[in-house]
Amino acid sequence: MTAGRAENSSRGIDSLGYLLGRAALVEQRVRELVAERRADDPAPDDPFRGLYLTDDAVDRLLQDTVAEAVTVQTTQLASLDAEADRTERSGVDVRLRRLARQADLSSLDVELLIIALLPDLDSRFERLYGYLNDDVTRRRASVGLALQLAGVSGLAAEARGRLEPSRPLLRQGLVLVEDTERPLLTRGLRVPDRVAAHLLGDDTPDAALAGLMVDVAGYRTELSVQLPLQMQPKLRLPLPRLKKMPLRQHKLQ
Repeated sequence: MTAGRAENSSRGIDSLGYLLGRAALVEQRVRELVAERRADDPAPDDPFRGLYLTDDAVDRLLQDTVAEAVTVQTTQLASLDAEADRTERSGVDVRLRRLARQADLSSLDVELLIIALLPDLDSRFERLYGYLNDDVTRRRASVGLALQLAGVSGLAAEARGRLEPSRPLLRQGLVLVEDTERPLLTRGLRVPDRVAAHLLGDDTPDAALAGLMVDVAGYRTELSVQLPLQMQPKLRLPLPRLKKMPLRQHKLQ
């Protein structure tokens, strides 16, 4: 995954380039984690991974300790952010950064958002996440895997709390936590299609809002009258206008 650069390098990196640059940093961590897992995996090419357990797999599970967090590349991230700073100073929008500000996302929130988004940017990550989840059927980042790739422990209460319904990622609908019947660390994370499309540069309104959108063009269209028609039954009727009465009829009794 290669980060796209703005045409004028003095202006920094463009919006899509910044998104792909952040994704490329996560890809480096995925590669490191895959290499670490393969080093002691007796069957790295098992097509039925996660569907059964051999005696060797059980022994490995009993020997394993809590997964250690992967190191986040702070120097490379700082360089990428410096380029994005120049871009924004020149007046060019960087969607991921704007979204982070408007949705009040923490730096960890942004990492989790990108990690969850990767399979929608590059289908390779479906299989890579399946391998790292130790289950070929689970092709999105689990909560535990996402926290590990974001550089935090799955036992950190504050980090786990960023994926609670009251926190910005879920409250704003930027990330969905699926498989809620599973333990927290093995639940899947998914970014809604509309959020992914927005980050890639597509501002098409969500289909769910089609019947509520108002055409702001300078002429009436079929779309431009839908909202008033739908709202009319819910609006109060205007109060009847009172007749004017002679002043003497308003005297106090």
